[in-house]
Amino acid sequence: MKTLFLNPNSSDAITKTLSQQIATQNLILGSYEVQCLAGAPRIIGSLHDEDQSKALLEKHFKKLTNGFTRLVMMSSLDTGFETARQIGGIDVYGFTRSVIAWHRSQMQQLQVITFDPSMTPFYQALFSIEENKGVVLNTTVIDFVPAAVADAGVEILDLLRRICQQLTDTSSMPIFIVGAVGLDLGEALRREGFKQVIDPVASLIAHLQSFTFRDGQNNSESGVILA
Repeated sequence: MKTLFLNPNSSDAITKTLSQQIATQNLILGSYEVQCLAGAPRIIGSLHDEDQSKALLEKHFKKLTNGFTRLVMMSSLDTGFETARQIGGIDVYGFTRSVIAWHRSQMQQLQVITFDPSMTPFYQALFSIEENKGVVLNTTVIDFVPAAVADAGVEILDLLRRICQQLTDTSSMPIFIVGAVGLDLGEALRREGFKQVIDPVASLIAHLQSFTFRDGQNNSESGVILA
């Protein structure tokens, strides 16, 4: 099985972060690749950006997925998940869906932190689909668009630190900072001792491996696995 972790935007910086985070998960060398979607918006921060990315994915889908058996859409909104599922021919997973699915399997609810209030309805729609219902305990929205998070530096880390402290003071449930822009920030907070802040890439890989194990136990199982 070979997995394509596809960043559905064209940001080299985000793709590099994803590559670094995935590389820490002790996957077999040669069993995966991390790519971005050339020509897509640099950051997906609107419904228009989503539509552009989906159109490019559909146009180049066969070329992108050639030689792969599994596709993971590495976006906070799982951008392109439905498009890829409709085209078919490959197992399709979403980053956020998989994180939620893993913690559901562990019987854990999640305290979620997202960026950009204008995107909140799209996150709420994702969190409320049937397979995700009941997993998200609460949502805190930070008033920074994803494109501005990297430039915010210490300011955004201080804000996240305060929010995470408030969340840990009121609940023992894990904290999920949604999206690639939050990966390095979450790692910094864990180094400071915020153990409730999850490593979403680790959760994603654990979820993928749970399906790989099940497939190995049941070779008769067929069809596209969705998460």
